[in-house]
Amino acid sequence: EIIKREWNAGWTSAISDLVNSSFQNQEICENNFHILKELSQEVFEFSKHRMTSRDIMTLKEKFAKEFESIYKVCDFVLKGYLKDPSTVKTTLLRSCLETLCAFLSWMPLVYVFYTDLIEGILIPLVTDKRVYLLILKCLEEIVSIDFSEDDAETQLKVRKKLILFISEFLQQLMKIQPLTRSFQTERDMKKGGNSSMADLNQFDMFCNSLSQILSKFLKTNMIWMETNTNPDFLTPADAVDILRLSLKYLVNLTEIDDPQLFKLNCDFWHYYSKYLNQYKSEIYGDPNANSANQQVLMLNADLSTQVRRKVHNESKVMHEAVIHMLLRVPKPKEVLITVDANGIPVQETLRYTQSTQLYEVIREIFRNYARVQWEYFREILKFKMTRQFSGVEWSPQNINSFCWAVGTLSETLNFQDEKSFLIHLLRNLLQMCEKKKDVESKSIIASNIMHIVSQFTRFLTFNIEFLKTVIYKLFEFMKNKLKGIKDMACNIFLKISKQCKNELVKPHFNRKDQSNQQLPPFVMLLIPQVHEHMETLDTFQRIQFYEAVGHMISAFPDRDMQVQLLSQLMGSNEQVWQNMMAGLDNLQNFMNDQILTEISFYLRINERLAECIGKPYSGYFNRSFCQIDKLYHGFYQLIQNEINVNGPAALQHTSVKKYRIVRRDLLNLLKTFVKAFANDQEEFINSYGELILFMLNCY
Repeated sequence: EIIKREWNAGWTSAISDLVNSSFQNQEICENNFHILKELSQEVFEFSKHRMTSRDIMTLKEKFAKEFESIYKVCDFVLKGYLKDPSTVKTTLLRSCLETLCAFLSWMPLVYVFYTDLIEGILIPLVTDKRVYLLILKCLEEIVSIDFSEDDAETQLKVRKKLILFISEFLQQLMKIQPLTRSFQTERDMKKGGNSSMADLNQFDMFCNSLSQILSKFLKTNMIWMETNTNPDFLTPADAVDILRLSLKYLVNLTEIDDPQLFKLNCDFWHYYSKYLNQYKSEIYGDPNANSANQQVLMLNADLSTQVRRKVHNESKVMHEAVIHMLLRVPKPKEVLITVDANGIPVQETLRYTQSTQLYEVIREIFRNYARVQWEYFREILKFKMTRQFSGVEWSPQNINSFCWAVGTLSETLNFQDEKSFLIHLLRNLLQMCEKKKDVESKSIIASNIMHIVSQFTRFLTFNIEFLKTVIYKLFEFMKNKLKGIKDMACNIFLKISKQCKNELVKPHFNRKDQSNQQLPPFVMLLIPQVHEHMETLDTFQRIQFYEAVGHMISAFPDRDMQVQLLSQLMGSNEQVWQNMMAGLDNLQNFMNDQILTEISFYLRINERLAECIGKPYSGYFNRSFCQIDKLYHGFYQLIQNEINVNGPAALQHTSVKKYRIVRRDLLNLLKTFVKAFANDQEEFINSYGELILFMLNCY
């Protein structure tokens, strides 16, 4: 604090004094490193809200001018340790490296790339177990340095240095962590063996830093290395070796069962999968050429194309990375059923969390890989499906992740590839479901089948018989005793109905026998069976079911047919409604809890139907809700009667809350109905203007 305050004023030689005193003894030197590190962090990291911009700029300029002397101290300590480790205290060494690491984010490039700091000091210390984590942190800072705005000559020198650095770094890395040694196996040994928690934490930090270094280096330099091979500096063989080795280490790191590291690696594979898509013609060649022609094309290709194919096609690193990711796909964003403050079930989509963010990243990785190497990806999926079926990799989490992974490929493949793969997959999942004996496993597989079919609606649209089979299977799941399965079945039925509604209102042919008889549209066969399929559903699930059928009805081009089908769909519900409306003159009839529940239920169904059918719903609205104004005013009177007797406190009474819920349901229906006339406002005003004015007066 003293230096920070006095540096600009009375003690302008503060840095020089610190540096000069550092050569007196190791204790003073170590203490000075602590001061310099904190001063660096204060100026370059934490100064924004503590000092004026002018003071910050002045300190930064002074720091940069006097950095040469600071660097000399670091150089003196580190080279002294390399020459004879016994002459430098470990605490001093660590303090020096921590300070250097704090400087690397801002120190002038000349001290990083025009000295022997990297190859002469840091790289030789990579294998030193006492400080290797600090060395990796320093190297992590170095590969993060942004030199994109420097001149071309400087950029070339920096890239040369970075490539030399990564080459030597990989050679050192091979000594302490050969590729033949599994990172995950070593971690398991540290986790379950005699190692301490500190050893496990150090290993995790080592893996994290290693992943940061390699992924940042590749993102910044991979494309440049492929297109700038040079006999005097970077031969094609050298470029291939460096890139392959770096990618292979990242593949092995992806295997590690650590959530933060996995997310970090997935970020790189997301970048890499987009890269494969961008350069797929160079990497994978002409997909229509036979193997002989491919070899000819390879011989005639330029150097950059040859390097790309050797690195990315022949090594199959993406293939291995996908295998590691396949059973670790997080749960996709989903819709939950929650209860609001009024006790009403509502749909709520899960917020955008780290888990859903990771799902989106992996989804893009798989989709990109499927576009460039579907044959390989298909074999991976079939192999993993076989291992699930045999039980070798079976677990609830594994089958969930596998099916979520499959779901990411929706609309990615051409139709024939999608069709053949899905038929194979669904057949295996159904057989697995039959094979399992316990209810829990059957339910898990069933829910995953539903998830997959809900993602591939294009496949369902072109396979009407299979689409109907899926829907009837969903009806079976709706009778499942587990509520989660029912919720999912209803959600998926609604989704399928929205996206496949045009197919469900077309006449189709009976292919079960030779008659080829034309059958009515599916929805016309479904409506008479609606109550049978809904008998085990709760209120909200039944509303969803009605909404799903409403979407099908909306696809009919004939408006009169829509109203007719709506009447058939509502059937007994409409009869109950009409009976209640017949007793509207006696408000005592509407003070019964059961009556209130039935009114709200009918209104909510119609609110959904109005939304999905739109303007044609007016034909049904005119017939069923000709007394909606009278009903709304009736509940207004019930509420006023309670207030007149009990005062404002009546608003908290259970009965009054229920009356207000019915009024709100009436308004929601009307609001949705108004939206249907968004493009025909004049027609709406002419037809329903008086109704709206009346209800506003009773609000």
